[in-house]
Amino acid sequence: MAGFEWNQGLSVGVEAIDNDHKRLLAIISDLANAIEENHEKEIIGQVFTKLEEYVSLHFQREEALMARCGYPDLDEHIQGHQSFINKIPELKEQLLHADSVEVARDVYLFLVDWLLNHIAVDDMSYHQCVSDKGATDSTNKPQRFFSKIGRFISARLPLGKRILLTAFIPALGMLLLSLVLLSSSISRYQTMEQLSELTGIAHEVNTLSHSLQAERGLTTGLIASQYQVFSLDIAKTRLQTDQAIKDFLVRAKQLSENELSPQIQTLLQESSNWLDVIDQQREKVDQQELSIIEMQHYYTALIDYLLKIPAAFTFMGLDAELESHLSSFTSVVNLKEVAGQERALGTLILADDRMNQSELHKLISLMGQQQGLIQYFNQVASISQQKAYQRMESSESFQQVESLELQLYRVLQTKNREDIQLTEALWFSALSEKIDLLKALADKLVMDITELADQNAADARLKLYLTSLILLLITGLTLLACWMLNISIISPVAMLNRAMVRLSKGDQSFVFTDRFVDDELGRTIKAYESCRRSLLQADIRNKVHQQRQLMDLKHKTIEHERYRRLASTDSLTGAVNRRKFNKLAEHELGRVQRYRRPLSLLMLDIDYFKRVNDTYGHAAGDEVLKVFYQACVDTARKTDIVARLGGEEFAILMPETDLNAARKVAERIRHNVELLSIEVEEHNIAVTVSIGISSWEQGRFKQVNQMLSAADEALYMAKAQGRNQVVLFSDI
Repeated sequence: MAGFEWNQGLSVGVEAIDNDHKRLLAIISDLANAIEENHEKEIIGQVFTKLEEYVSLHFQREEALMARCGYPDLDEHIQGHQSFINKIPELKEQLLHADSVEVARDVYLFLVDWLLNHIAVDDMSYHQCVSDKGATDSTNKPQRFFSKIGRFISARLPLGKRILLTAFIPALGMLLLSLVLLSSSISRYQTMEQLSELTGIAHEVNTLSHSLQAERGLTTGLIASQYQVFSLDIAKTRLQTDQAIKDFLVRAKQLSENELSPQIQTLLQESSNWLDVIDQQREKVDQQELSIIEMQHYYTALIDYLLKIPAAFTFMGLDAELESHLSSFTSVVNLKEVAGQERALGTLILADDRMNQSELHKLISLMGQQQGLIQYFNQVASISQQKAYQRMESSESFQQVESLELQLYRVLQTKNREDIQLTEALWFSALSEKIDLLKALADKLVMDITELADQNAADARLKLYLTSLILLLITGLTLLACWMLNISIISPVAMLNRAMVRLSKGDQSFVFTDRFVDDELGRTIKAYESCRRSLLQADIRNKVHQQRQLMDLKHKTIEHERYRRLASTDSLTGAVNRRKFNKLAEHELGRVQRYRRPLSLLMLDIDYFKRVNDTYGHAAGDEVLKVFYQACVDTARKTDIVARLGGEEFAILMPETDLNAARKVAERIRHNVELLSIEVEEHNIAVTVSIGISSWEQGRFKQVNQMLSAADEALYMAKAQGRNQVVLFSDI
């Protein structure tokens, strides 16, 4: 009785527990050797006692380990331990009182089977729990930081989610980058769209400020001339200003429906508030209730609020080119405003004959502001805009204004107008032409800003579309990558898992037909295939062995069946033999007697059969018998029993058949036999048959032999009457 050796695959990872298992296996092997060597019962009992003591010690150590690690199924494990402890005395009793080696062998095999199941099933179940608590010997080694992270992730995230995370993190980065670009594109597109709308208000501001500047200059001249000059021009200018105010307010209302910056909204509201009182200011002027200073303060403040509106556009986060265009525009409209103030001041000086030092300083200040604005314009304007201003600066209108400025400067210095032909009308007309040119330039700059804003909006829209397309592409590629990873990794792993489960249940039919590269997954699948083939080969060997046993058993069964069939059938024709026929006939006769059902019997004899044997030989006679039997079977019913009683004599037992029906069947058989032409070695043999019929009659036939005798007597009569005919026993 060979002992079972320790296999390292049975290790649970805890050295103390593994040593216990090795010790238990050694004790069981000692027990096997004691049994094999037929030691005395006392020695066998001592080995068994040692086994019992060490099992208890092992169970205590194992239960303490599981309790320390918090194993959830500890109670169930303890019950299993106690059950085996209770079983040991019973096994010991069986072994010590065994009267055969088979009983001892059964005890030994039971102990080996228990130990292997205890290790491979029970103890392996708590190995993971012990490993998680760091109680196994392998977990005592220090682990690197990234190894710990890997183990942590592996314990909490399935493979599919880990792969998805690997693909998702870079995709998320690209997605966030795309979202940032998308947000930037949307913001820039909205800014350009808003700027494109705001350029309309800039045009209205330019037009309205221009009218207000003209109205301010004319009103200054009107008041300074004691309402003698510019009265008609003021009425015309006021109409133009009213139309410009109307256009401005309509545009401002449209913009107020959009989301504007608080600064622009405030400026629009303040400008509207100042415009609401313009009629009151005009009425005071007309009624001579408003001084020049008060009037100019109103118009200058109103124009200042209006000019701050386009200047506020620079806080919208524009690019350098747009901001440069906007700065050029604001410098021009401010230059126009300073020129308007200069126009009003000169008109006041000339109309009121103010020749003091204060007006001179104001004039010089305004002229200096204009030079500063011109320099700023040249710094921020594009080359084409600079050239446009240079062409305007070299025009006759600008040259005339410079000449008039010089004359006015001399007048203020000398305080003498007699030698200079300079009137307020000439001054106002010349400055108005200059201001008109500046307005035209401002309008052109507004158009440039609008075109550039529209172009930038189109570029931003295109960038927005491209960014959105890239974002969708990244999202689609991410989903595609996840799907491809699922197919290339998750699906094969899932298939491998299902295959291993099926393999563990004994199903080796699953085969991986796809090709895999030589990586971890490919080598795992190769290992599965190698394991499957090994198990399949083992199963095939077992099945071959079983098949051999089955073939031997089948052969014996066939032989038995052949002998049984030979005992009940005729070996030549295959018909029921006499002994079997008698049994079947007795059974049918008993049934007929119980249920009073009809039963008929035919006796058949081939005419002159001896002549066939003598003429053609016994082989030909055997062929005639076989053909004759087949003709009887083909004509009779399936429920009829055809038997060969001996030689050329046959019988047919016909259940559920009365005498008349039996006669008809007999006539058909006789007729069919008469038509037979049996070919034997190039000879055609023809035969006939004589038939006698008996039918069961109540009170007359009590045994089968009586019916056979009656049918035989009728057969004898058929032969006596010339053969090849059917005779009924009842007709004799």
